Amino acid sequence: SYDATVTLSDYLIYVDKDSSFDPYQYMESYVHGSESFNLSSGMPSGFSIYLTGTVNTHVPGVYPVSYQVTQTLENSRRYIGYARLIVVVEG
Repeated sequence: SYDATVTLSDYLIYVDKDSSFDPYQYMESYVHGSESFNLSSGMPSGFSIYLTGTVNTHVPGVYPVSYQVTQTLENSRRYIGYARLIVVVEG
């Protein structure tokens, strides 16, 4: 795999207890080399995302969410980018 960069709109957010949380709304872009892809409107063809971390908005606390975005090219070369979001549930 090769290095890429995933950019989020925020890396630390505060949410109210019992509110909704959508980790996809914080994804902005994916860059490798001179190529850049907008992720804010969804995943382009050839891309996959793997999220780890669970946010329980009913329980106040600090929750990490990790993003792994993989782009697989036609020649099977893969570029992988990572990002992490910290979610603080207040209440």
